[in-house]
Amino acid sequence: MKQSQIKINLSTYLKQRIKKRAGSYGLTLAGFTRYLMVKDLEQSDNLEPSDETRKIIKKIRLGKAKWIDVKSAKGLDKYLDKL
Repeated sequence: MKQSQIKINLSTYLKQRIKKRAGSYGLTLAGFTRYLMVKDLEQSDNLEPSDETRKIIKKIRLGKAKWIDVKSAKGLDKYLDKL
């Protein structure tokens, strides 16, 4: 899967506060930021998966890709352990 990198400039104070909040969820600063962005997109009416995401979904449905069910607390723990 192709990925992009972004750079965000924050004041030291704001970075420390966000990092502390991320840590309270057991996430890194990058993981927490990614989570917030995805959550915001999920709440949008215009969320359309990319072609790459559609391919992955198709592979999962055909049983050709590994995935973790994060709907359950046990699945979520496994997912967070792998981050």
